[in-house]
Amino acid sequence: MNLNNLYLGLFLFSLTLVGLRANKMCYKSKTCIHNGLEKCGVNSENKPRRFLDSCDIMEYNCLKGTDFQKTSLEKCASLPPLDYSQESNKASASKQDNDETDDDKASHSE
Repeated sequence: MNLNNLYLGLFLFSLTLVGLRANKMCYKSKTCIHNGLEKCGVNSENKPRRFLDSCDIMEYNCLKGTDFQKTSLEKCASLPPLDYSQESNKASASKQDNDETDDDKASHSE
């Protein structure tokens, strides 16, 4: 019985450590300042992936629970380039939504 409690305690402790590491990574990703310098990352399976910048690697790891680390851009040379138009489309759509909201406010105040 005592041994089972010990194993359970060790298991719970290890979960706590994993959670603390994930929280630290997510905090760093939320406070990171993007510089737009493209980076290449590889995960523990040595699978490469392109990222917008270093902050994007941390955000992706936080949101997806992955373990990508920065590596040389040469490792991503065989991958297609990033599609920046998707990002600009999202920004344009968001701006358009905000403009429509502002228009709605103006028409209600008249």
